[in-house]
Amino acid sequence: MWPIVRALAQAEEMYYLANGIYSTRFDELSMDLPAGGSPSGHGSDGYKYSWGICVISIDTSEQVVFCENTNIHMRIQAYLEHSPALHGKIFCNTRGAASDLSSIQNKICKAETGSSNYYSHSEGRYTTWKYQHL
Repeated sequence: MWPIVRALAQAEEMYYLANGIYSTRFDELSMDLPAGGSPSGHGSDGYKYSWGICVISIDTSEQVVFCENTNIHMRIQAYLEHSPALHGKIFCNTRGAASDLSSIQNKICKAETGSSNYYSHSEGRYTTWKYQHL
Protein backbone atom coordinates (compact mmCIF):
# COMPACT_ATOMS: atom_id res chain seq x y z
CA MET A 1 0.00 0.00 0.00
CA TRP A 2 2.89 2.37 0.69
CA PRO A 3 3.76 2.79 -3.03
CA ILE A 4 0.15 3.80 -3.76
CA VAL A 5 0.00 6.26 -0.84
CA ARG A 6 3.37 7.75 -1.83
CA ALA A 7 2.22 8.16 -5.46
CA LEU A 8 -1.05 9.79 -4.31
CA ALA A 9 0.82 12.20 -2.03
CA GLN A 10 3.30 13.12 -4.79
CA ALA A 11 0.48 13.64 -7.31
CA GLU A 12 -1.36 15.84 -4.80
CA GLU A 13 1.77 17.96 -4.23
CA MET A 14 2.18 18.41 -8.00
CA TYR A 15 -1.48 19.41 -8.28
CA TYR A 16 -0.99 21.89 -5.42
CA LEU A 17 2.02 23.47 -7.16
CA ALA A 18 -0.02 23.96 -10.34
CA ASN A 19 -3.31 25.08 -8.75
CA GLY A 20 -2.64 26.41 -5.24
CA ILE A 21 -5.06 23.89 -3.70
CA TYR A 22 -5.23 20.12 -3.29
CA SER A 23 -7.55 18.04 -5.44
CA THR A 24 -10.44 16.05 -4.00
CA ARG A 25 -10.71 13.92 -7.14
CA PHE A 26 -8.58 11.02 -8.35
CA ASP A 27 -9.29 11.89 -11.99
CA GLU A 28 -7.60 15.30 -11.59
CA LEU A 29 -4.29 13.81 -10.45
CA SER A 30 -1.45 12.96 -12.81
CA MET A 31 -1.13 9.32 -11.83
CA ASP A 32 -2.54 5.96 -12.76
CA LEU A 33 -4.19 3.98 -10.00
CA PRO A 34 -3.42 0.26 -9.84
CA ALA A 35 -5.66 -1.96 -11.95
CA GLY A 36 -8.57 -3.76 -10.37
CA GLY A 37 -10.15 -0.85 -8.55
CA SER A 38 -13.31 1.16 -9.02
CA PRO A 39 -14.79 4.39 -7.67
CA SER A 40 -16.19 3.82 -4.19
CA GLY A 41 -19.62 5.25 -4.91
CA HIS A 42 -19.11 7.99 -2.31
CA GLY A 43 -18.19 10.71 -4.75
CA SER A 44 -14.79 10.92 -6.35
CA ASP A 45 -12.67 10.77 -3.20
CA GLY A 46 -12.53 6.98 -2.75
CA TYR A 47 -11.34 4.07 -4.87
CA LYS A 48 -12.22 0.48 -3.86
CA TYR A 49 -10.17 -2.67 -4.33
CA SER A 50 -10.76 -6.28 -3.30
CA TRP A 51 -8.32 -5.70 -0.42
CA GLY A 52 -9.64 -2.31 0.72
CA ILE A 53 -9.90 1.33 -0.27
CA CYS A 54 -7.79 4.40 -1.07
CA VAL A 55 -9.13 7.83 -0.11
CA ILE A 56 -8.35 11.51 -0.63
CA SER A 57 -9.55 13.51 2.38
CA ILE A 58 -9.22 17.26 1.86
CA ASP A 59 -11.00 19.62 4.25
CA THR A 60 -10.21 22.59 6.46
CA SER A 61 -8.77 20.54 9.33
CA GLU A 62 -6.58 18.11 7.40
CA GLN A 63 -5.33 17.20 3.97
CA VAL A 64 -4.48 13.52 3.92
CA VAL A 65 -4.38 10.58 1.53
CA PHE A 66 -4.59 7.00 2.73
CA CYS A 67 -5.11 3.41 1.74
CA GLU A 68 -6.63 0.91 4.11
CA ASN A 69 -6.50 -2.86 3.88
CA THR A 70 -9.93 -3.62 5.28
CA ASN A 71 -9.19 -7.35 5.43
CA ILE A 72 -6.55 -6.93 8.15
CA HIS A 73 -7.56 -3.44 9.43
CA MET A 74 -4.34 -1.63 8.57
CA ARG A 75 -4.02 1.87 7.10
CA ILE A 76 -1.11 3.86 5.70
CA GLN A 77 -1.77 7.60 5.61
CA ALA A 78 0.24 10.60 4.48
CA TYR A 79 -0.56 14.12 5.61
CA LEU A 80 0.19 16.50 2.77
CA GLU A 81 2.80 19.26 3.06
CA HIS A 82 0.25 22.08 3.40
CA SER A 83 -2.05 20.28 5.83
CA PRO A 84 -2.72 22.43 8.92
CA ALA A 85 -2.04 19.43 11.15
CA LEU A 86 0.77 16.88 10.96
CA HIS A 87 2.00 18.23 7.60
CA GLY A 88 4.39 15.85 5.90
CA LYS A 89 3.93 13.09 8.49
CA ILE A 90 3.30 9.51 7.43
CA PHE A 91 1.75 6.86 9.66
CA CYS A 92 0.82 3.21 9.63
CA ASN A 93 -2.23 2.49 11.80
CA THR A 94 -3.72 -0.78 12.97
CA ARG A 95 -7.17 -1.33 14.33
CA GLY A 96 -8.37 -3.98 16.74
CA ALA A 97 -4.96 -5.42 17.60
CA ALA A 98 -3.41 -2.56 19.52
CA SER A 99 -2.53 -4.56 22.59
CA ASP A 100 -1.08 -7.47 20.59
CA LEU A 101 2.26 -6.35 19.16
CA SER A 102 2.74 -9.84 17.68
CA SER A 103 -0.34 -9.39 15.45
CA ILE A 104 0.25 -9.43 11.70
CA GLN A 105 -0.92 -5.80 11.43
CA ASN A 106 1.58 -4.53 13.99
CA LYS A 107 4.40 -6.64 12.54
CA ILE A 108 3.73 -5.18 9.09
CA CYS A 109 3.53 -1.60 10.42
CA LYS A 110 6.74 -2.02 12.41
CA ALA A 111 8.56 -3.39 9.35
CA GLU A 112 7.04 -0.80 6.98
CA THR A 113 7.87 2.19 9.14
CA GLY A 114 11.29 1.08 10.34
CA SER A 115 10.17 2.21 13.78
CA SER A 116 10.19 0.50 17.14
CA ASN A 117 8.15 3.34 18.63
CA TYR A 118 4.37 3.22 18.59
CA TYR A 119 1.50 4.57 20.58
CA SER A 120 -1.95 3.25 21.35
CA HIS A 121 -4.98 5.52 21.44
CA SER A 122 -8.78 5.46 21.59
CA GLU A 123 -8.71 3.22 24.66
CA GLY A 124 -6.26 0.77 23.11
CA ARG A 125 -8.28 0.09 19.96
CA TYR A 126 -5.69 1.64 17.61
CA THR A 127 -1.92 1.51 17.32
CA THR A 128 -0.01 4.12 15.32
CA TRP A 129 3.52 3.74 13.99
CA LYS A 130 5.35 6.80 12.56
CA TYR A 131 7.54 6.37 9.51
CA GLN A 132 11.24 6.90 10.22
CA HIS A 133 12.18 6.95 6.54
CA LEU A 134 10.55 7.87 3.25
